[in-house]
Amino acid sequence: MPGLFYAQARSILWKTSASEPVECKTFVDLINATKIVDTDPSPFQIITENYRKAHVRIDGLPIVIETPQGTVRKKRNPDGSIIWARAMPYAYGYINNTMDADFDPVDVFIGDFPDTKLVYIMDQMHHEHHTFDEHKIFIWFRDKRHAKHCYYDSFDKKKEGKKRLMAMSGMHLVDFKEWIKTNGTMKPISEQDIHDII
Repeated sequence: MPGLFYAQARSILWKTSASEPVECKTFVDLINATKIVDTDPSPFQIITENYRKAHVRIDGLPIVIETPQGTVRKKRNPDGSIIWARAMPYAYGYINNTMDADFDPVDVFIGDFPDTKLVYIMDQMHHEHHTFDEHKIFIWFRDKRHAKHCYYDSFDKKKEGKKRLMAMSGMHLVDFKEWIKTNGTMKPISEQDIHDII
């Protein structure tokens, strides 16, 4: 499975080439840490994961930032032509050493409210199959409305985001850290017996 291969490759690359994660306790810490990210990698660099990312630690979670806040996330064809491009409303990346239902690491947005200890988890629908695809995680967001607006704003058209959002749940950070270690990441959060705080 290609996704499984990439997840394993990312884990190997983390262990062999990543610098020590930068501890981020404030929004300014995060902005400074993400200044090193190569925001326009080539298609080959994207496939091989061979471009600069920011390795940070937020509330004890090892996170890799691929797209800093305000920069453009792109999907390209092998010839380099752009399939789509979206400006990310907040920093976007993945939680290292995890695996989601699509066999890639679990995707995460990092907001600008570091004092919150709540985490929001969204079930995302596949754009073609209209079935559960993967999760999107939201850390450092003020409330569920804040997280939803971030999700919608990550699409070219907000109505596309509204169609793709299947369900949303919330956890305390301490519970999320335990959940992320389980096979709960492989199925919709809406089908799980969790202590949903929203």
